[in-house]
Amino acid sequence: MGEVYPGEHDPIIDRETFDAAQDRLRDRKLNDERYLHFSQKSSFLTGLCYCEHCKARKTIITDPQSRKFVTCRDKKKKQCPDERIPLEIAEDRVLEEIKKLRLDPEYLRANRKNSPNTATKEKIRILEERIADNDKKMKRLTDLYLVDGIDLNMIREKVDQITRENESSRERIQRLKKLLKEERPDEEIVDLAAEIEDTDEETVKIIVGALIERITFSGGTMVIQWRF
Repeated sequence: MGEVYPGEHDPIIDRETFDAAQDRLRDRKLNDERYLHFSQKSSFLTGLCYCEHCKARKTIITDPQSRKFVTCRDKKKKQCPDERIPLEIAEDRVLEEIKKLRLDPEYLRANRKNSPNTATKEKIRILEERIADNDKKMKRLTDLYLVDGIDLNMIREKVDQITRENESSRERIQRLKKLLKEERPDEEIVDLAAEIEDTDEETVKIIVGALIERITFSGGTMVIQWRF
């Protein structure tokens, strides 16, 4: 027991193929370790940050001292005046804003009013009112023709114009409705904000991605576009 004896059977593959396979396995292991290292170190802000000046997405860099920063791509080329922001500070600011959703009901209500959904809904409401007003005009034109005997050709021309306007408004309403995001109930938002306080990094990424559409930086200010 414990002794090794040379095999007597013919090898299944030749030595060259065996060595090539071992090289491939070593390369794959190295790449997997690099990917794992990147995944563990990536920030929950990755892909969410934008620059107001450059109108482009920011990136996260690491300097020679292993310090991480949120900064602009092609900063010199675009002559961006914004200073790079330490990643830790940017992450802390975002987490504080998320915590406010749980701690301050007024903050949550105010951000709902400023959400893209609110503006889109207002546009839809205005278009629907315009359609309703046009429908009333159509009825008045019909009454003019039936009661007062107004020229039919003139009535028809105005009716056609109103019909085209309504069709255009309805098409625009359909396009706007496609832009509406799924709205989360206040209770669900508060629960997500509470869960972010004491959880693992992967869950933090999921919660941040569920609550935030994008984060725009301009000078020292930071504006969050929420998903609710």
